[in-house]
Amino acid sequence: MQERQRGGYFSRESEYYRVAPVPIAPAEQTSPVKPRLLKNTKKIPRKWLILAFLLVVTAVAGGLLIITKQTSPLPASITKRISFAPYLPNDSQSAVIDQASYSWQDGVLTYKVTTADKSQVFVSEQVVPKSFDLTSFLQHIKNKQTLTNKYGQGQAGVSENTLVISEVIGDTWVFMSGPITMDPTQLSQVFTSLQKY
Repeated sequence: MQERQRGGYFSRESEYYRVAPVPIAPAEQTSPVKPRLLKNTKKIPRKWLILAFLLVVTAVAGGLLIITKQTSPLPASITKRISFAPYLPNDSQSAVIDQASYSWQDGVLTYKVTTADKSQVFVSEQVVPKSFDLTSFLQHIKNKQTLTNKYGQGQAGVSENTLVISEVIGDTWVFMSGPITMDPTQLSQVFTSLQKY
């Protein structure tokens, strides 16, 4: 049998047959799978978030306060009566507070400090008197020089044959005095080592 093919027909003997094209299935287009977002059905109320934040802040602040707070060396009998922030020198080789010398009288705190050269420094602290004229007071100090510590500046010099340093820190007036024979740098070290309690 002879087959002839022409224009989509083929013949077998004298009969023609049409060839039906085999349909080609279109390629399936796969769309990317979108990830499903899991929705949290339980929402934390905003007030609880704020409360949690405040608790964390309070805890951190309290921890820092406990770490940085220093125990005052002042006797309890003075601590409960004092109405201003006391500034005491750090105990070191250059400044040792005589613990038995603490005194409180008429709103004035006094104590003694022994320096490295064994000189005695007398310290008094009180609320700055309302009638206190710092400018007039400083005029009585001779050979004045300015000293600096972490709380500000003080005026050092000689008054009535005594080495003195005067500093006003906020509402507190700190006054130091020592013998004219002592090394002025020793008195300066007591001044620069002041610590707020």
